[in-house]
Parts: sequence; C-alpha cells; structure tokens
Amino acid sequence: MKNKGECCSCGHCCLAGPCFYADWDEKIGRCLYLSEPNDFGQMFCKIYDKIVEKEKDCIYPMMGCGCSSTLFNARRQKVIEALETSNG
Repeated sequence: MKNKGECCSCGHCCLAGPCFYADWDEKIGRCLYLSEPNDFGQMFCKIYDKIVEKEKDCIYPMMGCGCSSTLFNARRQKVIEALETSNG
C-alpha cells in the first residue's frame, strides 16, 4: 500500500487548480497537460520531465514532494485500491 504522503498519480492536485506551468482550459476545468485516466484511474502530467528539469535546484520543487492531499481526496483512495487489486 502507498504511504500516507506518497503520490499515487491520482490527479487531485492538478484538478484542484492550475500550477505555475499549467495550460488551464476553463471549458474542461483542468490543465491540458494532464493525461486522461489510465485503467487504474491514474493521471499524469505530460510535461513532468520539463518541470522537474526546470526545478532541479529548487528547494521546494513542484513535483516529487509527496501527496499532501489525502483528506477529502476520494480519487486518491480509488487509485490506491485499484493498484492494490491489480497487484494481488
């Protein structure tokens, strides 16, 4: 099982609002860089590598700090359950 603060790529943070690098589309209510959900419900940033590279020397990088949105985040729990079910 994922640790309490570990990111499982549920997309919650990106769906909650745009980050500094976002290309937000008001019509669909999300960033255009956020992928469609996979079979487990995971959603990934399409420019993740670009953001990580730009912020490699940043004290508080945009990516990789862990998921702090565990409360009231049903998407995260559904992704974790799907991943656990697939791993037997």
